[in-house]
Amino acid sequence: MQRPYARAIKQRFVDGLSWEETALSEQYDEPRVKKRGNEIEHLYNSIRESGYKSQYRLLREDPNTAWSSLNDAMHPLANEIAVDIGRNGEILWNLCGQHRLAIAKVLDIDRIPVQVFRRHAEWQAIRDRARRGEEIPEEFAEHPDLEDVLADESADR
Repeated sequence: MQRPYARAIKQRFVDGLSWEETALSEQYDEPRVKKRGNEIEHLYNSIRESGYKSQYRLLREDPNTAWSSLNDAMHPLANEIAVDIGRNGEILWNLCGQHRLAIAKVLDIDRIPVQVFRRHAEWQAIRDRARRGEEIPEEFAEHPDLEDVLADESADR
């Protein structure tokens, strides 16, 4: 099931509904829906016009925005979208950045920076094999969570 914010963002920017007609109205009263809708609209326009920026880049370029947009984190660099990696390499949203993630999906942005919060033990075993230069299943050869270890391996050659 899709989270309310992700559903509302899709309803607004893909389906063309007003914020009052989206899933936000299931959670908030009308003034809060308008306020949150305006904030999300601003973020959407910023990402659409300027591209998705990592928290590191945002902190470097616009520290006031980086610090003022903290929701869950104590420092902007800890406010990157956090994901878990499932046993078969599934990338699962964990915390931080649900609005940014939903907007990136709506805008068809293929790659965004994330922090890996935790990895399933079976997935970590695949990473460990890749790090040691051992063979890994072909379907994982281009998995984004293996880029760092596979790059290390090719640099050693």
